[in-house]
Amino acid sequence: MGGKEAGGLGLLQAFEVLAVGITGKKLLWRALRTIEADVPEVQGINLENLERRAQEQFDRVEKERLHIAREALAR
Repeated sequence: MGGKEAGGLGLLQAFEVLAVGITGKKLLWRALRTIEADVPEVQGINLENLERRAQEQFDRVEKERLHIAREALAR
């Protein structure tokens, strides 16, 4: 991995996995917000802020992922 295989495809693959993981995290925070009122263990956690942060992380990763994709796939 790390971008050495097939002209950077490994690095692209790593960013794809990272994007999927961040998306999953964001969706988890959103799902927990639906039960927040009923589950004391979740109350007091700023789930809205966590979801926003995950979106910001995704936006940064996505910008880089698309840059890497252009380089890796244009060869």
